[in-house]
Amino acid sequence: MSEYAVKKPAYDLTVRDFFVNFKADTGKKLQALQLKMPVVKSIRVQPGENTKEIYASGVIYDTTTLLSDIKVGLNVVALPHEFTDRALGSGGSGAVSYDVTKPHKEEFACGYWAEKSDGGKVYYYHPRCKLVQGDEELKTSESGQLPDPNLSYTLMILPTDENVWRARYDTGKVDAGKVPLTPEEFFAAAPETIEQILAISGTEKAVTG
Repeated sequence: MSEYAVKKPAYDLTVRDFFVNFKADTGKKLQALQLKMPVVKSIRVQPGENTKEIYASGVIYDTTTLLSDIKVGLNVVALPHEFTDRALGSGGSGAVSYDVTKPHKEEFACGYWAEKSDGGKVYYYHPRCKLVQGDEELKTSESGQLPDPNLSYTLMILPTDENVWRARYDTGKVDAGKVPLTPEEFFAAAPETIEQILAISGTEKAVTG
């Protein structure tokens, strides 16, 4: 009789930074933009899974699954207008900006990472994202009330041509003798294809000293 392998997986301790990558848009004279934002309070990934049962000979033969309408709920202290204006299709110049009812929202890549209880890190990357316009509320401050800013946004996650909606990098799975990539190194790679995603594993440098 075979023995069971005992596994005690590490658990998430905290979410950390939020990253975005915009491509250059020569038509609109927009430069490529990479931002690292240490503003996250919580992130909720909401994949919409549709499952269909396949029947044969009076029983369930198999099931098929399709992920669609994938959303990420993003709760933050604040987001810079440098990001939100570009992601929500706002226009402007200098200190002045404006919003329109039919905005052209620019697509971007985004990611975030979490610390694990065993000291490892996991980076999560979405190659194609769009920001959804959320509710806005300005409130008066009350005497003696301590500030605890919390803004909520929704990200719509789009699939790539190969139907990839998320990539992950687990520092605990890096080969012995190699130095795991930093969050900045991983997100700067901005992979768009499965081949590019898989190639990241070969970019770690050897341990020196």
